[in-house]
Amino acid sequence: MNFFNPYLSYYFDDPELRGKYPLPYATEVIWIFLKQLNNGLKLNECRINIHFTEKPEHGKTLKLNTIYEFYFQLTPGRFTGDELADRLVFLEMIEESLVALATVNHWNSTAIKTAVKRSRKEIGRFDFVSGLRTSPDKSRTGRLRLKLSGEQLQIRTIIADSGRTVETNLLLTHEKQFSWYRNVKDFGWFDELHFGLKFLRGDLWIAVNVLTGQVQEIRKPRPRKSALMDRLISDLRQLNGT
Repeated sequence: MNFFNPYLSYYFDDPELRGKYPLPYATEVIWIFLKQLNNGLKLNECRINIHFTEKPEHGKTLKLNTIYEFYFQLTPGRFTGDELADRLVFLEMIEESLVALATVNHWNSTAIKTAVKRSRKEIGRFDFVSGLRTSPDKSRTGRLRLKLSGEQLQIRTIIADSGRTVETNLLLTHEKQFSWYRNVKDFGWFDELHFGLKFLRGDLWIAVNVLTGQVQEIRKPRPRKSALMDRLISDLRQLNGT
Protein backbone atom coordinates (compact mmCIF):
# COMPACT_ATOMS: atom_id res chain seq x y z
CA MET A 1 0.00 0.00 0.00
CA ASN A 2 2.90 2.33 0.60
CA PHE A 3 3.65 4.35 -2.54
CA PHE A 4 6.21 6.61 -0.84
CA ASN A 5 9.21 5.48 -2.85
CA PRO A 6 11.17 7.66 -3.02
CA TYR A 7 10.41 9.85 -0.01
CA LEU A 8 9.88 13.35 -1.43
CA SER A 9 10.06 16.49 0.69
CA TYR A 10 10.89 20.17 0.49
CA TYR A 11 12.51 22.68 2.79
CA PHE A 12 13.62 26.31 2.84
CA ASP A 13 17.23 27.37 3.35
CA ASP A 14 15.97 30.39 5.32
CA PRO A 15 13.13 29.93 7.85
CA GLU A 16 11.73 33.35 6.93
CA LEU A 17 10.90 32.05 3.47
CA ARG A 18 8.28 29.73 4.96
CA GLY A 19 6.24 32.78 5.94
CA LYS A 20 6.91 34.53 2.66
CA TYR A 21 5.87 31.51 0.58
CA PRO A 22 3.21 29.63 2.57
CA LEU A 23 2.47 26.23 1.05
CA PRO A 24 -0.37 24.69 3.11
CA TYR A 25 -1.27 22.34 0.25
CA ALA A 26 2.28 21.15 -0.53
CA THR A 27 2.05 17.82 1.32
CA GLU A 28 -1.18 16.94 -0.48
CA VAL A 29 0.35 17.71 -3.88
CA ILE A 30 3.38 15.56 -3.06
CA TRP A 31 1.11 12.67 -2.05
CA ILE A 32 -0.96 13.04 -5.23
CA PHE A 33 2.18 12.95 -7.35
CA LEU A 34 3.74 9.98 -5.55
CA LYS A 35 0.50 8.03 -5.77
CA GLN A 36 0.54 8.47 -9.54
CA LEU A 37 4.28 7.77 -9.76
CA ASN A 38 3.58 4.48 -7.96
CA ASN A 39 7.24 3.56 -7.35
CA GLY A 40 7.98 4.19 -11.02
CA LEU A 41 11.55 5.31 -10.36
CA LYS A 42 12.46 2.14 -8.42
CA LEU A 43 14.19 4.27 -5.79
CA ASN A 44 13.42 2.28 -2.67
CA GLU A 45 14.79 3.75 0.56
CA CYS A 46 15.85 6.96 -1.18
CA ARG A 47 15.00 10.54 -0.34
CA ILE A 48 14.58 13.53 -2.67
CA ASN A 49 14.68 17.05 -1.24
CA ILE A 50 13.58 20.14 -3.11
CA HIS A 51 15.66 22.92 -1.59
CA PHE A 52 13.86 26.28 -1.86
CA THR A 53 16.03 29.37 -1.84
CA GLU A 54 16.06 32.95 -3.05
CA LYS A 55 19.77 32.73 -3.81
CA PRO A 56 20.87 32.40 -7.47
CA GLU A 57 21.41 28.66 -7.15
CA HIS A 58 18.58 27.40 -9.35
CA GLY A 59 19.33 24.05 -10.93
CA LYS A 60 22.05 23.00 -8.52
CA THR A 61 21.93 19.29 -7.70
CA LEU A 62 23.54 17.27 -4.94
CA LYS A 63 23.80 13.60 -4.06
CA LEU A 64 24.80 12.18 -0.69
CA ASN A 65 24.48 8.41 -0.55
CA THR A 66 20.73 7.82 -1.10
CA ILE A 67 19.73 11.49 -0.65
CA TYR A 68 19.22 13.66 -3.73
CA GLU A 69 18.68 17.42 -3.73
CA PHE A 70 17.57 20.01 -6.25
CA TYR A 71 17.91 23.73 -5.58
CA PHE A 72 14.91 25.74 -6.71
CA GLN A 73 15.09 29.53 -6.69
CA LEU A 74 11.86 31.18 -5.59
CA THR A 75 10.88 34.53 -7.03
CA PRO A 76 8.08 36.98 -6.12
CA GLY A 77 4.93 36.47 -8.14
CA ARG A 78 5.43 32.74 -8.74
CA PHE A 79 2.32 31.96 -6.70
CA THR A 80 -0.96 33.72 -7.44
CA GLY A 81 -2.87 33.23 -4.20
CA ASP A 82 -5.45 31.05 -5.93
CA GLU A 83 -5.02 27.67 -4.25
CA LEU A 84 -5.96 25.46 -7.20
CA ALA A 85 -3.67 27.38 -9.54
CA ASP A 86 -0.87 27.35 -6.97
CA ARG A 87 -1.22 23.60 -6.49
CA LEU A 88 -0.52 23.24 -10.20
CA VAL A 89 2.44 25.62 -9.92
CA PHE A 90 3.86 23.52 -7.11
CA LEU A 91 3.31 20.35 -9.16
CA GLU A 92 5.25 21.94 -12.04
CA MET A 93 8.07 22.72 -9.61
CA ILE A 94 8.16 19.07 -8.58
CA GLU A 95 8.29 18.08 -12.24
CA GLU A 96 11.15 20.45 -13.05
CA SER A 97 13.13 19.34 -10.02
CA LEU A 98 12.74 15.61 -10.57
CA VAL A 99 13.28 15.72 -14.33
CA ALA A 100 16.54 17.59 -13.73
CA LEU A 101 17.62 14.99 -11.18
CA ALA A 102 16.56 12.24 -13.56
CA THR A 103 18.81 13.65 -16.26
CA VAL A 104 21.81 13.73 -13.94
CA ASN A 105 21.18 10.35 -12.33
CA HIS A 106 19.76 8.46 -15.33
CA TRP A 107 16.28 7.90 -13.94
CA ASN A 108 13.14 7.30 -15.97
CA SER A 109 11.96 10.84 -16.76
CA THR A 110 8.97 9.50 -18.71
CA ALA A 111 7.58 8.02 -15.50
CA ILE A 112 7.85 11.44 -13.86
CA LYS A 113 6.10 13.26 -16.70
CA THR A 114 3.33 10.65 -16.87
CA ALA A 115 2.73 10.93 -13.11
CA VAL A 116 2.55 14.73 -13.39
CA LYS A 117 0.03 14.50 -16.23
CA ARG A 118 -2.18 12.17 -14.22
CA SER A 119 -1.80 14.28 -11.08
CA ARG A 120 -3.23 17.35 -12.78
CA LYS A 121 -6.58 15.58 -13.08
CA GLU A 122 -6.96 15.24 -9.29
CA ILE A 123 -4.85 18.14 -8.07
CA GLY A 124 -7.61 19.47 -5.80
CA ARG A 125 -7.58 16.61 -3.29
CA PHE A 126 -5.80 13.44 -2.29
CA ASP A 127 -7.87 10.27 -2.14
CA PHE A 128 -6.44 6.76 -2.21
CA VAL A 129 -8.27 3.43 -2.01
CA SER A 130 -6.28 0.28 -1.34
CA GLY A 131 -6.67 -3.12 -2.91
CA LEU A 132 -9.22 -5.64 -1.63
CA ARG A 133 -8.73 -8.06 1.23
CA THR A 134 -11.17 -10.96 1.59
CA SER A 135 -12.25 -12.09 5.06
CA PRO A 136 -11.17 -15.56 6.24
CA ASP A 137 -14.69 -16.93 5.79
CA LYS A 138 -14.90 -15.40 2.27
CA SER A 139 -18.12 -13.55 3.15
CA ARG A 140 -16.81 -9.97 3.11
CA THR A 141 -14.18 -7.77 1.53
CA GLY A 142 -12.35 -4.84 3.04
CA ARG A 143 -10.37 -1.88 1.74
CA LEU A 144 -8.77 1.17 3.26
CA ARG A 145 -9.39 4.73 2.11
CA LEU A 146 -6.77 7.40 2.80
CA LYS A 147 -7.73 11.06 2.77
CA LEU A 148 -5.26 13.85 3.44
CA SER A 149 -6.05 17.35 4.68
CA GLY A 150 -2.95 19.42 5.24
CA GLU A 151 -0.80 17.07 7.29
CA GLN A 152 -3.64 15.11 8.90
CA LEU A 153 -4.31 11.67 7.47
CA GLN A 154 -7.78 10.18 7.83
CA ILE A 155 -7.86 6.41 7.39
CA ARG A 156 -11.24 4.78 6.79
CA THR A 157 -12.36 1.21 6.27
CA ILE A 158 -14.65 0.22 3.41
CA ILE A 159 -16.43 -3.08 4.10
CA ALA A 160 -18.55 -4.80 1.44
CA ASP A 161 -20.98 -7.37 2.81
CA SER A 162 -23.87 -8.96 0.89
CA GLY A 163 -24.17 -6.08 -1.55
CA ARG A 164 -23.96 -3.43 1.16
CA THR A 165 -20.94 -1.15 1.58
CA VAL A 166 -20.13 0.58 4.88
CA GLU A 167 -17.39 3.16 5.36
CA THR A 168 -16.05 3.85 8.88
CA ASN A 169 -13.49 6.24 10.33
CA LEU A 170 -10.63 4.07 11.63
CA LEU A 171 -7.76 6.38 12.55
CA LEU A 172 -6.82 10.05 12.36
CA THR A 173 -3.04 10.48 12.48
CA HIS A 174 -0.19 12.63 11.21
CA GLU A 175 0.86 11.95 7.63
CA LYS A 176 4.42 11.14 8.74
CA GLN A 177 3.16 7.94 10.36
CA PHE A 178 2.58 6.75 6.78
CA SER A 179 5.15 8.64 4.73
CA TRP A 180 8.21 8.84 7.00
CA TYR A 181 7.98 6.54 10.01
CA ARG A 182 6.15 3.86 7.97
CA ASN A 183 4.19 2.71 11.01
CA VAL A 184 1.03 2.64 8.91
CA LYS A 185 1.67 0.12 6.15
CA ASP A 186 0.02 -3.28 6.76
CA PHE A 187 -3.69 -4.00 6.83
CA GLY A 188 -6.12 -6.88 6.54
CA TRP A 189 -8.46 -9.10 8.54
CA PHE A 190 -7.65 -10.02 12.13
CA ASP A 191 -10.48 -12.57 11.96
CA GLU A 192 -13.78 -12.82 10.09
CA LEU A 193 -15.28 -9.88 12.06
CA HIS A 194 -12.40 -7.41 12.46
CA PHE A 195 -10.71 -5.49 9.64
CA GLY A 196 -8.13 -2.74 9.90
CA LEU A 197 -4.49 -1.80 10.43
CA LYS A 198 -1.88 -4.33 11.48
CA PHE A 199 1.18 -3.43 13.57
CA LEU A 200 4.14 -5.26 15.09
CA ARG A 201 3.70 -8.30 12.87
CA GLY A 202 0.12 -8.78 13.98
CA ASP A 203 0.61 -8.41 17.72
CA LEU A 204 -1.34 -5.12 17.62
CA TRP A 205 -4.32 -4.11 15.50
CA ILE A 206 -6.57 -1.09 15.16
CA ALA A 207 -9.64 -2.61 13.57
CA VAL A 208 -13.34 -2.08 13.08
CA ASN A 209 -15.86 -4.68 14.21
CA VAL A 210 -17.90 -5.12 11.04
CA LEU A 211 -21.07 -6.03 12.99
CA THR A 212 -21.08 -3.12 15.44
CA GLY A 213 -18.98 -0.52 13.60
CA GLN A 214 -16.91 -0.06 16.75
CA VAL A 215 -13.18 0.64 16.37
CA GLN A 216 -11.06 -1.47 18.69
CA GLU A 217 -7.45 -1.93 19.71
CA ILE A 218 -6.66 -5.64 19.62
CA ARG A 219 -3.55 -6.79 21.43
CA LYS A 220 -2.08 -10.26 21.58
CA PRO A 221 -0.67 -11.15 25.01
CA ARG A 222 2.96 -10.15 24.56
CA PRO A 223 4.18 -8.79 27.94
CA ARG A 224 7.59 -7.87 26.56
CA LYS A 225 5.93 -5.74 23.88
CA SER A 226 3.38 -4.02 26.11
CA ALA A 227 5.39 -0.81 26.51
CA LEU A 228 6.18 -0.77 22.79
CA MET A 229 2.48 -1.12 21.97
CA ASP A 230 1.60 1.75 24.32
CA ARG A 231 4.25 3.97 22.77
CA LEU A 232 3.14 3.16 19.22
CA ILE A 233 -0.52 3.87 19.98
CA SER A 234 0.49 7.18 21.56
CA ASP A 235 2.54 8.10 18.47
CA LEU A 236 -0.33 7.22 16.15
CA ARG A 237 -2.71 9.47 18.09
CA GLN A 238 -0.37 12.47 17.82
CA LEU A 239 -1.38 14.94 15.11
CA ASN A 240 1.68 17.20 15.19
CA GLY A 241 4.17 14.85 13.55
CA THR A 242 6.57 14.59 16.51
